[in-house]
Amino acid sequence: MEPSTLNPQKVTGYLFKSLSNRYIIMKILIVEDHFAMIEGYRRILEDTQIGFEYFLAHNCQQAIDVLSNVEFNLILLDINIPSFGNCESGYDLAFIIKNHQPSAKLLVLTSYIDKITLYSIYKEINPNGILVKSDFSPEELIRSIYKIVFENGQIFSATVLESVEEIKKGNYLMDEINRKLLALMGKGFKTNTLSEKLRLSISSVDKRKALIKEFMGIEKGNDEDIIVEARRLGLL
Repeated sequence: MEPSTLNPQKVTGYLFKSLSNRYIIMKILIVEDHFAMIEGYRRILEDTQIGFEYFLAHNCQQAIDVLSNVEFNLILLDINIPSFGNCESGYDLAFIIKNHQPSAKLLVLTSYIDKITLYSIYKEINPNGILVKSDFSPEELIRSIYKIVFENGQIFSATVLESVEEIKKGNYLMDEINRKLLALMGKGFKTNTLSEKLRLSISSVDKRKALIKEFMGIEKGNDEDIIVEARRLGLL
């Protein structure tokens, strides 16, 4: 349904309230720590026919506080936000959201473009949508919100879908542990630390590295060769 044809009074299950000749039919939480992005989202929303009331959270702590007090219809979530306690990023916050407000629609907005991170968000968080910030226009953001909220659909950036397809070509990367292993290697961690962080034996870590090298076509090489090839393939 196009924004210009939306009749808020026909949308059921949302809060209706007159405000400056508009209807509030959604409560939206924006979790973002960059002011320019927040302003951009606010202006995009205000240019539509959607009636809404929005709340802001700049970090995990603020988001958890507001989630405890307000029920939301839609949450726009950035993955890279300041941590709080056991909530280290928007990635952790996504699971808190799904646990505490399972009926809320979750749209992840991220600057990450590496394939493993995007695949992990897609597979493990399983949000209603993922948009890479460099991919979408204001019009595309609005279309995505309409599809998710009013049509109960899903929406993913082309970059996300391409990443998912590429990861699926290598079955070993479907293994959550191997995805984490490669991501940690990209951060410079060595075998002993990888073993501790992944709670695997050193021999298990080495076997998984061997599988990764096989997939990448590396006959002989060390960790640095894996990292170089992973970056060439866009996996890191």
